[in-house]
Amino acid sequence: MHHLNRQTDCGASMYTDASVKDGLKARLPPNLHGEVDSMDFHGITDVRDDMDVLKADPFVPPKLKENAYGFVFDIKTGLMTPVQG
Repeated sequence: MHHLNRQTDCGASMYTDASVKDGLKARLPPNLHGEVDSMDFHGITDVRDDMDVLKADPFVPPKLKENAYGFVFDIKTGLMTPVQG
């Protein structure tokens, strides 16, 4: 069994593609900015979206796809809620 987990109020959910690129470009020399711009840094999404990406990927073995489960951890209650993908 394989798990994809997210938590409520995750600080990383505030990052966007643009903010990650801006942060990298601030630290890298200008000759690498084009390389950074060509990358996709997807923000933190709903665990259902992650499961859809995993299940649609042709390089992920069928057995892994069939045995992947999603959960959301509520940081206030400590409960894990299963999510259907």
